Amino acid sequence: MLSAIHRLALLLNQYANLLLTAITTAYVWLTWRSVKALRQASFREREARHLQEIKDNVAQPILSWIEGTIGHRFTGGSPEILSVEGGFDAIPRQMSHTVDDPFTARRRLPTPGDLETPDPLATWDSTEIGRISRFLYHHAKRDHFPNELGAFDPFLEEVRNITAGLVSFANECSEGITSSEFPQAARFADEDSMPEVASPWQLVVECIRSFLQGKNHPDIREQHVPPFYSFHGTLNRLIVKSTQREKAERWLKPSSEEIRKRWEGSDLPKRVRNLLSTAESVRQSMQHILFTHSLDVDCELVSGKKPRRWQHATNGKKP
Repeated sequence: MLSAIHRLALLLNQYANLLLTAITTAYVWLTWRSVKALRQASFREREARHLQEIKDNVAQPILSWIEGTIGHRFTGGSPEILSVEGGFDAIPRQMSHTVDDPFTARRRLPTPGDLETPDPLATWDSTEIGRISRFLYHHAKRDHFPNELGAFDPFLEEVRNITAGLVSFANECSEGITSSEFPQAARFADEDSMPEVASPWQLVVECIRSFLQGKNHPDIREQHVPPFYSFHGTLNRLIVKSTQREKAERWLKPSSEEIRKRWEGSDLPKRVRNLLSTAESVRQSMQHILFTHSLDVDCELVSGKKPRRWQHATNGKKP
């Protein structure tokens, strides 16, 4: 019995170091697996948070802008895509637009040939959800969604060009339908005191709004408050007023027809249709981002910036 115990003690003593090494190795391996699992869980959490930021601050604002701005303005919704600015404080009347900048809140989209006019959006309450984060937009386009977001830049540029084209077209039409029979009020406040007055700018706004709705003629309402006959557009905006109904109609109907002919003879109807088609394509791309659940790429905003090779060789100091 003593001999057996002695042999067992010798055996245990012989393999004690090996057993200790095995236990230590198993402990280290389990610890490494636990740390790795924690790191992966933390990485997935940061990746999910980063993806949600892209959805909330890039994809969703673009969707909102397309649906709330492009989907309303370029289909004749409210508010109208064009507006008559000036007419107060010695600022002459001229055409402007109400297309808002998707990157900057309460600011009109800058377009080629912009004039220095009061910005109608400065006092307009936007219904869109936030604005696009420029930094996150460029980052996501470069590192995560180059195809989806790459289509937005040319789309936005076309919006600028078509909007500028509409403003230019409206100004040309306004100048082309002026009449010596009807004076134009320099200020909005002067219209009430003038017995006869016409606003070619407002007629153009009403016509283009109707054309975008697919109509051939603007929706104009007649009002008779003796001794005046007046014709108004949406929101009761005055287009023409006279003491003679026939005289007002003699200017109104041919002018509306002239604007329609110019519209049909321009390339704007086709460009607007193409823009709305492109808007639908971009909208679908944004929805693809919203339904994406993983970035599946290495991103420095998630995992941190990796040190360069020369930093390892020089202890972080440039050679």
